[in-house]
Amino acid sequence: MKAGIFVHSNTGNTYHVAQRLKEKLDEKGCISDLKRISFSSYPEAPSHDWIIFASPVHGGNISDDMKAYLSQIKSLKDKKVSCLVTQFFPSPRMGGDKAIAQMKEILESKGALVKGTGIVNWMSLRRKKKINDVTENISALTY
Repeated sequence: MKAGIFVHSNTGNTYHVAQRLKEKLDEKGCISDLKRISFSSYPEAPSHDWIIFASPVHGGNISDDMKAYLSQIKSLKDKKVSCLVTQFFPSPRMGGDKAIAQMKEILESKGALVKGTGIVNWMSLRRKKKINDVTENISALTY
């Protein structure tokens, strides 16, 4: 299986989680690549078997860069996708849940089959465990 991880990261936190996910996917024999998203650099439209989108949470929403990138994708019909977000606050109720719901809505409106989500709370005392749990849960979706 070929997986593409499309990540937007301002501070490097989201990118760090995406790198850990790539390592776990590679350990499981999945061919994966990691692509950065920014307003000035949109990678080509995803054509992988499985697509993972990763974004920081800004004000309870996915980042503007990720929103803009997703809006320019024409179709993800029947594509298996997963999504994850990182947020500063210690509880998913403080923006992460809303951002995941927003990302899922955008992806499903383009025909994607969302098969896994994750939230990493950066200020949590259990951040390392949460990063491990999220990356393990998403990487376990390989088939």
